[in-house]
Amino acid sequence: MPPLVTESPQSDESSSSVQPDYSLEVHTEKDRTDLVPDGEDEIKILARITSSVEGADVSSILDTVTFEPEGSNADWLEIGSSSPDGDTITVSVKARPPTEDAEPADDGQATVVVTAVINETTETRRVTLNLLTYEVRFT
Repeated sequence: MPPLVTESPQSDESSSSVQPDYSLEVHTEKDRTDLVPDGEDEIKILARITSSVEGADVSSILDTVTFEPEGSNADWLEIGSSSPDGDTITVSVKARPPTEDAEPADDGQATVVVTAVINETTETRRVTLNLLTYEVRFT
């Protein structure tokens, strides 16, 4: 099998002029989506910037990554400070009722919107979390 040719031998362009394609990948640690709104349980959300060029510097894109609560249960979420590591930035998300007697709205879900600016375009991903509330009854 012939070797893969990545550059034409007649090209005057250097490989450093190749513009990498970047993408935003978002997931939760251990694929968790259930969160007990007790202020203690936490889910880590990881945003990773991938590049079509191995070893490309993604730090300037990581600097643009934001995590924001959204939707009817947004006030239940507490987004921690972000922690970058290589091509990934991580936040911890906790939840608690906004008032003592509050119940989650709608279907008990809360959303975290993750954005990054890639090549002057805002990329958006959403992570839906299930707020687990339990009613304890003694019989």
